[in-house]
Amino acid sequence: MRPGLAAALLAAGAAAGFVPSVGGDAPATLVLPVAAGQAAAQRAAGAARSGPPITVASKPFAESYLLAEMLAQHLEARGFTVDRRPGLGSTEVAFQALRAGAIDVYPEYTGTGLVAILGAEPMADPAAVLRRVRSEFRERWGVSWLAPLGFQNTYAIAVRRETAERYGLRTLSDLAGAAPELTAGFSPDFIGREDGLPGIRAAYGIRFAGTRSLLQAVKYQALAEGEVDVIDGYSTDGQIARYDLVVLEDDRGFFPAYEAVPLAGRQLTRERPAAIAALAELAGLLDEARMRELNRRVEVDGEAVAAVAADALAALGLADPSPGAGGPTVGADRPDKGGLAGYMWSRRADLLQLTLRHLLLVGISLLGAILIAVPLGLMLERIREGAEGAIRAVGLLQTIPSIALLAFMIPLLGIGVVPALVALFLYS
Repeated sequence: MRPGLAAALLAAGAAAGFVPSVGGDAPATLVLPVAAGQAAAQRAAGAARSGPPITVASKPFAESYLLAEMLAQHLEARGFTVDRRPGLGSTEVAFQALRAGAIDVYPEYTGTGLVAILGAEPMADPAAVLRRVRSEFRERWGVSWLAPLGFQNTYAIAVRRETAERYGLRTLSDLAGAAPELTAGFSPDFIGREDGLPGIRAAYGIRFAGTRSLLQAVKYQALAEGEVDVIDGYSTDGQIARYDLVVLEDDRGFFPAYEAVPLAGRQLTRERPAAIAALAELAGLLDEARMRELNRRVEVDGEAVAAVAADALAALGLADPSPGAGGPTVGADRPDKGGLAGYMWSRRADLLQLTLRHLLLVGISLLGAILIAVPLGLMLERIREGAEGAIRAVGLLQTIPSIALLAFMIPLLGIGVVPALVALFLYS
């Protein structure tokens, strides 16, 4: 079995409980015709909210967990029952689950929809990107990009505040003048991508004194300690707030647009208009500075996603629901002062639960594979004519990436334990 397969499949089967929330009754003190109209409206709203749970999913990174939890809590505050699927999987898995109706909504980025799903060239104009993905997604798959949440999470170039003040840096055009005196530390991916370092060189004429290749895990610390002067990142990274960095404005609009938008499935948009209206209440309420601070609380401080989401909704003037069944404590995945051993001990309950679940899934799938493979091997030993075809089929199956295999099965088997078992069985 390939490394990471079980983790990917377990993530695809992850689920959290739902917490129903019921709104109160409106006063009935008006004259009869108005009261009757209110009662009818309440009955219609109650019927809209009494349907099956709305399944809200996320991709497996902190900001996606947080946005999905905000969507879920806001829907609950408006009277809907929500089924959470945090960390469902990659873009491919999440989108296939949405198309298949296994989930109803998840937070996505317009640039991801344009480039990763449609396979189109990146575009810098946010409005043009949104129009393009809305039109093509609705026409091809019947899924809808709802109202943008108000911020982008696109590429960003950041410097220390003292560096920005010393050289008067506010934009990337400003950086072009100071770059010959500065050392950059960029991720290997950014150094090689056309929408990365080669692109900003062409667009802005930026030439650094030196450029170092740094992994994401050490990039921010290297900048804070003065080993480099400029780094690449994403505009809502929590580390930007942690180190009080200055993000330089992309004044020529070079970087592609990546607006955060709830992506809703066909069934939700057609059958649950009240839920769509509730999600629209979040439109335009989040900016990049706020998201950086929220991400910092999750990624750096290790606060629980549910608590941070509840605080964010309250600060936005929306209902402050109880953060009961929320997402994971994302920032808690770093070793504490006790080192790796201390971290493992502090998470022993989770580790035991996940280990047992992994062993159960692998054990069941491996047992099924043995029951099929051993008799098949004995049969092919006697009947050599079919041996070559069977070996080729098994070899071909092993070349399919695990995430791709899981995405193929979602329309047939949905999400959860069953597709995980089937995929593990096929690989076994």
